[in-house]
Amino acid sequence: AGLGTELWLVGAGGLRQELEGRAGELGVAWRFFGVLPHCELPALLARATAFILPSFWEGHPKSLLEALASGIPCIGADIPSIRGVIRHRENGLLCGLDSGSIRQTVRELLDQPRLQEELGRRGRAYALENLSLESVVARELEVIGELVHAP
Repeated sequence: AGLGTELWLVGAGGLRQELEGRAGELGVAWRFFGVLPHCELPALLARATAFILPSFWEGHPKSLLEALASGIPCIGADIPSIRGVIRHRENGLLCGLDSGSIRQTVRELLDQPRLQEELGRRGRAYALENLSLESVVARELEVIGELVHAP
């Protein structure tokens, strides 16, 4: 609350009602897009100020990779798979999983247009340099292998 911006939620999941209720309680302006055709995502990302992935667990954070490649500044939860992509303050920002940390990190980014520009530019450069189709497929296969062989 109090960030002076609108929260856009894209995707599906069991937390929609809870998020809607919480947003209403906090007076947060929000819009729920639901599941969108993949071809509509670039236009939506182009309109966004930032991309935030406050996930507790991600195998291979494809939505984050797409956002980095789009050139918008990204914030991700400080978890292993996201740390494997975001280098804090180099190509994005990492935040804790609690609402206070997320809010503080979002505020930091919104208050600094120059930081937004730099992280967006560096994030895109990172994506173009490190996220080729071949490397992404190799990582996907690695994650699948870990899941198949998990105890």
